[in-house]
Amino acid sequence: MYGLRPSTYFLILLPSLALIDLAFTLLYAGLSGNWNVLGQATLLNLIILGGLNVIVGRILINPVRLAEENQIISKKKLTRRLRNLPRLACLWVFCLTLFFVGLNFSFGTFLLPKNGDLEVPNQKLLAAIGWFSFVYACQFSLFAYFIGMDTAAYARKWLLKRHSLVLRSQRRSFAVRVIFGMIIITFLPASIIVLDALYFVDVRALQGLTLDQAIILDVAATVITACLSVFFLTRSFTQPLKHLQNAMGGISNNLDTVKVAEMTDDELGQLSRQFNNMVRELREKEAIRGTLHKFVNRDVANLLISTDMNDPRLSGELRMATVLFTDLVGFTRLSESIEPVQLIGILNEYFDTVSKTVRKHEGLVLNYSGDSVYAIFNVPKEDPDHAENAVRCALELDEILKVTGFSNDIYLPTRIGINSGSVVAGLVGTDHRLEYSAYGDVVNVASRLEAMNKDLGTTILASGATCALASNLTDAGVVFTSKGAKSVRGKTNKIDVYEISDV
Repeated sequence: MYGLRPSTYFLILLPSLALIDLAFTLLYAGLSGNWNVLGQATLLNLIILGGLNVIVGRILINPVRLAEENQIISKKKLTRRLRNLPRLACLWVFCLTLFFVGLNFSFGTFLLPKNGDLEVPNQKLLAAIGWFSFVYACQFSLFAYFIGMDTAAYARKWLLKRHSLVLRSQRRSFAVRVIFGMIIITFLPASIIVLDALYFVDVRALQGLTLDQAIILDVAATVITACLSVFFLTRSFTQPLKHLQNAMGGISNNLDTVKVAEMTDDELGQLSRQFNNMVRELREKEAIRGTLHKFVNRDVANLLISTDMNDPRLSGELRMATVLFTDLVGFTRLSESIEPVQLIGILNEYFDTVSKTVRKHEGLVLNYSGDSVYAIFNVPKEDPDHAENAVRCALELDEILKVTGFSNDIYLPTRIGINSGSVVAGLVGTDHRLEYSAYGDVVNVASRLEAMNKDLGTTILASGATCALASNLTDAGVVFTSKGAKSVRGKTNKIDVYEISDV
């Protein structure tokens, strides 16, 4: 349906008022038996309600037609015309219908030939014609208002789809539109029925209608008016909601292209604007998140975006965690033997391998320093099995590095130290630069354990605290071999040290 241009859409709907009038005419002819009315009434109908509506309709919709063809027209002018289209169509059709009904009565279209038994004072006849014309014009102008409103909504959606043009809606009340429509649907038909019964009985007789027939005609016109009004009112409410619903379904699939038209100048239009604002903010957050992921861990990036800077998880949080340090064996000798550019490439491959392994086991790499990696578990994402995961990570990393050659044939054996305990994790730095990190004695001990591997000839060392938390891994074939209580630089008391291996 959205292949039809809005201007064409409008020029189909506006002249369709002639069909409604034809239905009323047929109803009148059937009740009164005055079938001779059809020829003249239909001719006037086609010329005035059909032809003139097409001519003036083209003028009313012309700014939209220019936008359809990508001709130069200001967005402000286009927006103003779409906002005013319902009122302009309503005003035009009201005046046209007054002229149309008055012309029909002046030609005697809906009056029987003069009969001495059906004399009606001219003043009363003119009052009746004026009242009938006014009510008829109100009903048809209501239809025109809804046609203009429906066309404006259609045009906004069409222009967005075809030309990516978003026209801002205006803050008006949907309730006012409903009340306006209900007054015309109920009050005017009810008043004409009352006047038919109390005052215009002889005028209706001059039209060939009894009182009962006149009331039937009035009720039928009311029902037709009500049905069409309810249709357009419902459509003005459901179409924007369906448009929003479809857009919401597309957010998860392709956030970059989601956008809705502000189809109506009411609360639904404002809702559409807020939806577009929300999507834009989500798009900006995704862009920021995508950039942050290149510099910080995904969990930290999500935490930075989704929380306030005063959140304790960012400003400094005391957590039980497991810290893991790695350091390459023979890195100094390696750096002397190859070119710096090649060295950077090897380190990047190595860091990528370590990072993927850490992430696989729910850990977070906090820092790369030289050839060493500083990782932590249970920060910021909670992990009750942080010690076990750190041990699994160390074992898997050791296995991977034994068989992986970087730059095809360079192997990088790595020493690993692990310790568990309380740390303070959060953002640290200055107003100009911050980084997410964790601090505490636990971190220092993990670093010392990594260095201790060189003295003990081991690959993976862990503290007694970590081994106690990960003791269940013995059932999975992990071996914790005690190396006794060792002195650690910076610590007054010795700590229990274990070598970790698997069967």
